Amino acid sequence: MRSLLILFFCIAFVAVLADAQLLGSNPCTFGPAFWCASLANAQRCGDGAVAHCNRVGWQVAG
Repeated sequence: MRSLLILFFCIAFVAVLADAQLLGSNPCTFGPAFWCASLANAQRCGDGAVAHCNRVGWQVAG
């Protein structure tokens, strides 16, 4: 029982120290709605995003 308690605290300690990335903190994961809103967004998300927006068209605000 004592070893399980020690194991639990070790796992909890590691989990707290782990660098957790919040879901949705990377806007490139929003997809084409974000990529194709501007050339700067597409470039931020990589060559694949730029190629996709060139292929399907860029969104115009308004």
